[in-house]
Amino acid sequence: MRKRSKKGNTLIELIGAMAILVIGLSGSSFAVSTSVKLWQVDNKKLDLSTFNQSISQNFKGNGETEVERIFTNNPHPSGILNYYFYFKDVNSVTNSINSALSTVTPQPIIVASHLTKGECISLFPGGDKYYGALVSIQDVKKPTDYYSIYKIDLRVWNLKDSGEISATSTFYIGGWWLW
Repeated sequence: MRKRSKKGNTLIELIGAMAILVIGLSGSSFAVSTSVKLWQVDNKKLDLSTFNQSISQNFKGNGETEVERIFTNNPHPSGILNYYFYFKDVNSVTNSINSALSTVTPQPIIVASHLTKGECISLFPGGDKYYGALVSIQDVKKPTDYYSIYKIDLRVWNLKDSGEISATSTFYIGGWWLW
């Protein structure tokens, strides 16, 4: 007669292996979900930075005369011309800028360094618009200068989610160039 050998695992050993496998999978799924959340935030920041760069390039492409026209044709008692506009996606940025520039209605606006979602949405009642931008133009020429230099501060917000993620930039247009 043949003797039976005990090959295989007991039920306790299988349950222990399954428990170790479940603990390992739950840890790795937590790591994956955290990395996906971080990727989404970084992707939103990248979008805002891209929109900010696009708006900056639009101003630089229009040149000093266009900025001077906007600045001189609109009242700005504080010396800084602020205006807001909002847009839905990358395709509507240029149209939104041009539309906002043609109907600039400056008003006394307190610019906070950090706005909440509610404050952003109240500033930008855009409905289906996902992004908002604040453009501040200031003539920084000195009294002895014969030319204008415009300082442009730009801030773009993501209004769809928290309104707390933003991209900012400052650049100058104008001046006198020696050739």
